[in-house]
Amino acid sequence: MKERRWLTTVAFVCTVASSTASGNWRSTKAVSTNAINVNPAEVLSYSSDLPTDSLLEVAQDDEDLVQRRSLLAKLRVEEKAESQERQALQLQQKVLATLAQQQESLEARTAALELNEGAITPDHIIIDKGTIGDKVPKMQRPHDWHQTSRGKHTSKINVTETEEQYWDRQNKSFWEQVVGISTYMVTTLIVGFVYMQFITKSVGPKLPDSMIRTDEFQYGAFECGDVGQDWYICLCAWCCQWVRWADTASHPQVDLLAYWPALFITALLSATATITFGTTMPILLLIVVHCRQRIRVAYGLPSGTFSALAWDCCLWLCCPCCAIVQEARQVEYVESRLVPYYEDGPGGGANPYETAAPYGP
Repeated sequence: MKERRWLTTVAFVCTVASSTASGNWRSTKAVSTNAINVNPAEVLSYSSDLPTDSLLEVAQDDEDLVQRRSLLAKLRVEEKAESQERQALQLQQKVLATLAQQQESLEARTAALELNEGAITPDHIIIDKGTIGDKVPKMQRPHDWHQTSRGKHTSKINVTETEEQYWDRQNKSFWEQVVGISTYMVTTLIVGFVYMQFITKSVGPKLPDSMIRTDEFQYGAFECGDVGQDWYICLCAWCCQWVRWADTASHPQVDLLAYWPALFITALLSATATITFGTTMPILLLIVVHCRQRIRVAYGLPSGTFSALAWDCCLWLCCPCCAIVQEARQVEYVESRLVPYYEDGPGGGANPYETAAPYGP
């Protein structure tokens, strides 16, 4: 019996020594240390006092330790994955914030462009030739304004016509302008005919030589003192200006153009400015300024200088009716001392700047 107890004690000591080597439990370590330094009698006496379930409790403690370590490893892995997900979410938030800022800047630029260009309607959409085919389906016409979540208004524009429809509309607009120009020309020629045939000119007496000015036009461009006397000149210059200007240009003292050619040319150049994008206006300005310079030469006024040309151009550009009235008063009320240019008149085509007596009717 003693030998069997001694063998049991030795086995227990070996078990305690293995647990002491792992370094996990202090009580086991103390027991193993003491077991190394004692004799077998002491070990037998100690093992007799040890509870019978101690070996099972040590084994259970080892299993709990392994489970705790595995759980700790799993927690560390989960914490690492959670930190990575948190970093990914922060990066996504930064990207979304950047995209939101870019969208706000684009919306601000769009709103500024809409304010500068004014209200956009479907009629203002321009489709270049060749960009949209004839088979493009027709979409809805409404021009919608909607409000975004940030309170800003944006426009939604839908293309409403094909290329063929666009050019049909342009051709229709062109022919409408041609019809308007033709109507204007016919009306102007009829008014010119009535003016020449039925309107009696109530021109007053010529000014005496002592009152004639030689430094500038006799009447100012904005002078309204004699409206009661020459009301018909002002009325024609306001309502049918090219009829009155043609009468001035065909005056014997000026003799720039005959009445009908002068009326037709100026009326045509003025009317076609809408379909020629204004290219006829410089030609018209050149003609009327040349006529004004010719009046200056005919009456001995300063002409050909930079100041005279600049003043004549500015007056015709700013107030053409005033220029027409001033020129008409000059040729109607002022007698020139220069011989008018007649093909069959005095001198037979002599120098128009030759001094002679005033011409008569």
